[in-house]
Amino acid sequence: MWKPSEDDLTAAENAITRASDLPLEVRRSLKQCLDLWRTVAEENTDDECKSTSREDVKSLADELSARAWERLHSGPYKDVSLSCRQLYGLTCLIQSSLHLTSLKSDAPRPSDQDEQQLQEAFRAVDLGLIMGGEGPQRQLLLDLANHLQQLSEQWDEAEPPAKRQRTQGPLEPSVAIPTAASASSIPTLDAEPDLETFLVQFFLPKKPVLLRGVFRSWPAVDKWRDFSYLRKVAGRRTVPVEIGSSYIEDDWTQRLMPLREFLDTYIATQADHPSAAVAYMAQHTLFDQVPQLAADIPIPAITACGDTSTLIRMAWIGPKGTVSPLHTDPYENLFAQVRGAKYVRLYSPEETPRLYPFKKGILTNTSSVQADIRDGSVDAAKFPEFGKASYVDCEVGAGDALFIPKGWWHFIKSLDASISVSFWFE
Repeated sequence: MWKPSEDDLTAAENAITRASDLPLEVRRSLKQCLDLWRTVAEENTDDECKSTSREDVKSLADELSARAWERLHSGPYKDVSLSCRQLYGLTCLIQSSLHLTSLKSDAPRPSDQDEQQLQEAFRAVDLGLIMGGEGPQRQLLLDLANHLQQLSEQWDEAEPPAKRQRTQGPLEPSVAIPTAASASSIPTLDAEPDLETFLVQFFLPKKPVLLRGVFRSWPAVDKWRDFSYLRKVAGRRTVPVEIGSSYIEDDWTQRLMPLREFLDTYIATQADHPSAAVAYMAQHTLFDQVPQLAADIPIPAITACGDTSTLIRMAWIGPKGTVSPLHTDPYENLFAQVRGAKYVRLYSPEETPRLYPFKKGILTNTSSVQADIRDGSVDAAKFPEFGKASYVDCEVGAGDALFIPKGWWHFIKSLDASISVSFWFE
């Protein structure tokens, strides 16, 4: 059975002691929870004592997790204290390990109950990684996730071939992009520029550039073409999925679900059910959650033009036809396409008055023009200045990357089932 070392537990206890912003009774309860967890993990503890301790620690962990979850959602996430995030991460760690201890590890193939326990263990560890922040609990969560993944792959190998689902699906030919009279082409390079060239010609002047085919050697471009690879490596991992045509539409919502459920429900079946609900995993820190996937996506050298300590890698997975409405990002964005193709339209910051951004609230970085602007269906009576705005556009295919400077407006539409990675930096 997986269990943390005594040094790991001591580091966690020290972090609790330093968490002066947490109520004293919360810190005491969490320390009690860790002590009970030790009892569950001890090999020489009798089964009756273990069972009693498991129920006690589960009850405490569930209570503390609920309190931390409430605080995490009481305001903007950035305003939540690190101690509260660590508290949540630790309780997720304990909850996940309890699900793991409930498995019948000697069974040749998992029962339905074991499968459910493993999925719950993954869900708890992933929520801890996504919401728990940095701290001594993070490496413990990553170690536990790695152990769960090894068990997951063993179980998958034990499944009869007929039961193993595939999510590859054929790639459709990319659609030709008509260029309107008001558009001009984006500067294009066929090789990754050296740091000085990129800095002087594009980064400092805030000019977009298309890098055609420069990342085709990435392992991900080959391996991720078949979605069954992601299903194997991260299929049971819990990820945030956005459901609806776009985040500015009334029908938009969010759900947490296993990656394989998302792939099987919304990607693999799209060809057979094109009218089904649109869903996508948008701008998620998947590589921090599943480091094994990060090895397939090397960090481009040109991102060193910015502060490398602020670099964020975000993954996007979605079906054909998915639209990201016209918006800006708070960072410089090196947008790389791993699978499929996307149409991208860019407007410079000078065009902002013609793009009708929302005037207040959290969507001031988003245009209120909600139509698929590529097909020309914008209401000219409602947005009379929009058609006067100049733009540049291009198609970004697998192995290509597009530098989108901070403040530039961009509209993106998937031409195939797609995987993209954004490198955000300052």
